[in-house]
Amino acid sequence: WFQGTEGEVGNEQLWSGDAIYLKAHTGRYLQPTHNKVFANSLTRDISQQLIVETKGGSGLVRHGDIVYLHTHSGTTLQAEDNQLETLEVDVQGPWQEFIIERKYGEGVVLAGDHVFFKANQGQYVDVEDIEAAARFETAGIWQTLQVEK
Repeated sequence: WFQGTEGEVGNEQLWSGDAIYLKAHTGRYLQPTHNKVFANSLTRDISQQLIVETKGGSGLVRHGDIVYLHTHSGTTLQAEDNQLETLEVDVQGPWQEFIIERKYGEGVVLAGDHVFFKANQGQYVDVEDIEAAARFETAGIWQTLQVEK
């Protein structure tokens, strides 16, 4: 068992290929919609589901791993020009790579963990109001996402 510093308890490890939901600091879930990504729903359903995949394609997801985030419809998230968007095809190149970082230290990512996703150009995925982007090179409250399974 893992006791996080904000009171959440988690013991379910995150594996490459797992379906996850990412909850922003606003309490809303990331949701890819028409090639853009928003955080506009307080409830979760299949439209917010993402498949996390490590660059190696298997194993546990750990702090510092390069990961890809695939949507339920088969598209892939990417960060380019400070935007967070989806591609119509399932591609795994540098624009689709994110480094996952645990907010409270190294190790295996667990359900309930607060994490950051750093894009290949150094900006972190962030949420302001309902818009998701990748604009800033520092991680703080706007960049904090909670992993749910």
